[in-house]
Parts: sequence; C-alpha cells; structure tokens
Amino acid sequence: MGGTSKLEAGDSAPDRNHEQTKSDGRKRCDRLVRSTFELFAIVKRIVDAEAQFGSLTEPWADTHASTGRLMIAVLGGLADVERDLIRTRTAEGQHFINHCVENLVQG
Repeated sequence: MGGTSKLEAGDSAPDRNHEQTKSDGRKRCDRLVRSTFELFAIVKRIVDAEAQFGSLTEPWADTHASTGRLMIAVLGGLADVERDLIRTRTAEGQHFINHCVENLVQG
C-alpha cells in the first residue's frame, strides 16, 4: 500500500502523520491507515458518498475503473479475515492468561 491518495480538505480520516501530508492534500496510503480494515472503511465511506477514490501512484486503487473496484472488494475480504484473526488471537491470548492465572492460584 505504498500509493498516494488524494484527500479532500474536509476528510475526517485520522491524521496521525502530519509530516507525511503534502501541501496539496495528498497522503501516502500506508500513512493514512494502520490496517487494511481501516483503508477499506475509508474507501467505502468515500464510495458510499458517491465520490471516487483514486491513487496517484497505484492504478489498482482507483474506484473509477472496474479493476480498481475489484481490488477494493478483495481488500475488503482481506480486511474481514484480518479482523477475524485479531479476534481469534486475542481470545486465545485471554484464554492462555486465564489458564496461567488459575495455575498460579492453585499452585
């Protein structure tokens, strides 16, 4: 996700890295979000608002073209998988910690 996207002035996306924002409103996609899920959510909000998302350096990330919309849909699927993995790993970690605490209390 090394492309550069054009952000509108009123965009409410988290601006974590002000130094990465160029004077004309462009920002690197990998600086815009921390996860595929966040990128997909932002692009979905843009498309739902009947606007288009386009990358200045990555043609795959352009919702004007059918291939760009396909790639965004694939990224949406990957985002779902990413969220499920995070939930699963978190639950496994919590289960492990609970097991360790039980062993400490009993032993």
